[in-house]
Amino acid sequence: MLLNDSTVLCIEEDNQSKKFLIDALKKRVKSLYFAKNKDEAIESFTKFHQDIVISETKLSDKNILEISEKIKEIDKNQLIILFSGSKNIDDYKKAINIGINSFLSKPATKEELIAILDKNLQKLELKKINLNLQEREKVSLVLKLIHEISHHWRQSLAHILFLSSSFIIKKEMNLFKAKEDEIKDIDKISQEVKKLAKVLKELNDLDLKNVKLPEVEKLIKISNPLEEEKNIR
Repeated sequence: MLLNDSTVLCIEEDNQSKKFLIDALKKRVKSLYFAKNKDEAIESFTKFHQDIVISETKLSDKNILEISEKIKEIDKNQLIILFSGSKNIDDYKKAINIGINSFLSKPATKEELIAILDKNLQKLELKKINLNLQEREKVSLVLKLIHEISHHWRQSLAHILFLSSSFIIKKEMNLFKAKEDEIKDIDKISQEVKKLAKVLKELNDLDLKNVKLPEVEKLIKISNPLEEEKNIR
């Protein structure tokens, strides 16, 4: 995202600072909004969800960090720049804990303000790209998992269907006399079916938004009924 495509919310009650922000940003951003107190700031952000929030550390009615904290609760990835003349170390420590993205001390030049905004927008864009790549990798791995299950378990499921049909017919004809080998086969298939059921359950329970890639890779590994035999050999 470029600065000229961005919407900006400035939380500022000082007229001189407000004039500086207007001069610096009005022709460089898509839309510029101002709020001078807590209620205006939260109302504006809730309604317009601006791309960037630029804030002072203190307003006459409220510590701005409390407002920033509220905004982060609404959107934890919100880009917030602290533009302040405060020298209070505790303010900056709290800002870091809240997740403020960057700091710019007053007084500052227009060039410094633009530079820090551009830098943070680039970082945000890279983060989004990385998240998209991770999501694509998750989807790719899940599709691979489904393919593995389909490929490796097709024969076992075919055996189950065949044996089930066979035993039903034999039972109906009073010909059911299971041999030792058949019992072993039944036990083996039963164990494989249990493994398959476990994999399918875990696959069904996967939360693609929060799942970690190693978890999917593990499912792919245990979905292969030949894996244990390879390990034993």
